[in-house]
Amino acid sequence: MIACRAVAESLPNIAYLFQAFSISEKQHADNYRAVLGKLGVDIVPAPVKVVVGTTRENLRLAAQRELDKIKQVYPSLLQALEGEHHDEAIVNAMYSMKSHQQHEEQVTQIERYAGMFFSAVADDIEARKLDFHICRVCGSTINSAPTGPCVICNRSRQNYVRVERPKAA
Repeated sequence: MIACRAVAESLPNIAYLFQAFSISEKQHADNYRAVLGKLGVDIVPAPVKVVVGTTRENLRLAAQRELDKIKQVYPSLLQALEGEHHDEAIVNAMYSMKSHQQHEEQVTQIERYAGMFFSAVADDIEARKLDFHICRVCGSTINSAPTGPCVICNRSRQNYVRVERPKAA
């Protein structure tokens, strides 16, 4: 939905960025679901309300949430998991945090400038040659075809999948 909004606003690279990060987030969710399943936890899907604003609003909000995950959510989660002594859960939380940290500098710049200087930020993103690939093990997101093992989980480059660009509606 958010990627579709960016496509509709003629911002295909920003749409592609949203698409790639949503696939990475799904990988993280699948990893957590697997851990909870092994623990015998019944997972009940909860309804999710998605509010789609302008691409400017969506980009700023996404950047703010990403930075919150890096600085607050994952450190707190890892601290709580240490007490649980469940290695697989800790490893998956580390994968999630490290995949978010891969883009911390760029996300910080987006968050800082996408409000007042949205046009310049959008122009910069749209001018880039993007070719996202995501690791199906840890959610690592890279902007080129992998040439070696994953930089986060060290699994074979064969675990990367190329992210298809969102189509125009």
